[in-house]
Amino acid sequence: MQDPQPANLSECGMVVLSGSEAMGNPFALSAEAGATIAVAIIGVWAVAFGIRAAIQTLFLKGSNHEEVSA
Repeated sequence: MQDPQPANLSECGMVVLSGSEAMGNPFALSAEAGATIAVAIIGVWAVAFGIRAAIQTLFLKGSNHEEVSA
């Protein structure tokens, strides 16, 4: 016969969440949900990189026209 678990959680060696308790955890993701979030983050980085490259290109074009050879 096994000993019952203590009622005080600080005395437990391990606490295991039930399915309903884990559903509220934002870090308990399925592989599919994690992949979706990863693709979204990579997409945001790619858009930001594109915007940065476009701004740099426009800035360089603008600075070339303003240069006056002496």
